[in-house]
Amino acid sequence: MVNGPAAAHGVILLRDYGCLDLVGLHLNLTEGCPVATPELVPSLLRATSGCRDSSITGGDKTIHVNGISSASRKSGWELLPGPLFLGKVEFTEACRLGTIVESHVQHEARAQV
Repeated sequence: MVNGPAAAHGVILLRDYGCLDLVGLHLNLTEGCPVATPELVPSLLRATSGCRDSSITGGDKTIHVNGISSASRKSGWELLPGPLFLGKVEFTEACRLGTIVESHVQHEARAQV
């Protein structure tokens, strides 16, 4: 998942081994932090915050996940202020109630690709 803790490291490995074009996308609209700008996807988010963010830098290769870069080759995580997705139960309920906005889903899906 693009917004997951191992995403940046995975991209580096895939690129280093020439396999980046062989992977698919697990679209995530329910867990963790959005990849899109939060203001573009408010119906997908809860009011509480606390996203984690990471990146990996290796030589001249820097991979950013949600815009944060680290100074070392290892994955660096820090707690950042920011919105979280609703979660599976809340997302399902929001879908049932019709409060998920289609354009918000489209923005997040595009950001994850």
